[in-house]
Amino acid sequence: MVVAVIVGIGAGTATVLLGHHGSQVADGSSADAQQQQAAQSSSQPSSSQPSSSQQSSSPGTGAEQAQLARVTPQIRRSVSARSTVVTATQGVAACTMAPSKAISLVNQAISELRAVITGLGTLSVTAVRGGPQLLADFRQVLKRSIRADQGFIGWMQNIKSSGTCPVNTTADASYQAGLQASRQANSAKRSFLGLWNPLASRFGQPRYTALQI
Repeated sequence: MVVAVIVGIGAGTATVLLGHHGSQVADGSSADAQQQQAAQSSSQPSSSQPSSSQQSSSPGTGAEQAQLARVTPQIRRSVSARSTVVTATQGVAACTMAPSKAISLVNQAISELRAVITGLGTLSVTAVRGGPQLLADFRQVLKRSIRADQGFIGWMQNIKSSGTCPVNTTADASYQAGLQASRQANSAKRSFLGLWNPLASRFGQPRYTALQI
């Protein structure tokens, strides 16, 4: 009869009750006494039963994973924008892309990054460990990247205006401003990825490097 009662309670509690009452069965207690004690144990909280916080850990983890997964598309948009900027700046630096075309591409990338910043404002990360800081760091990445891109646009405009390619980047104030902002963006990227990559590994999301985002 004890086994029947234990199985009815559930697997997690069954282990607890078997541990508590195994010695009583061996001592030859009556079946009625065993039933009574088992019923009492089932109605009283056991010290070995999981706490309410433990019981809710699975839903919490599920919410954390779901919320983190909603950040991934925004990172991918940043990756795409960076790829566009790299293509444009390398093309201009090599004098293989017209500055006007490159400027248009970088402006498109800036618009995309601004849209990502707006998109982050719609995300809830309350279930993600360090979620608010994660998004704050990502915003810094995006803002500093935009600042860098604007500097490089100035450099491209200088080439377009002069009609000379290449130009001396060390003497170009716009290029140097873009380079400085780019260094600041890389610092923000390291902070962001220091939070993102461990969570990504845990919850099956893509990991990134500072050269990607």
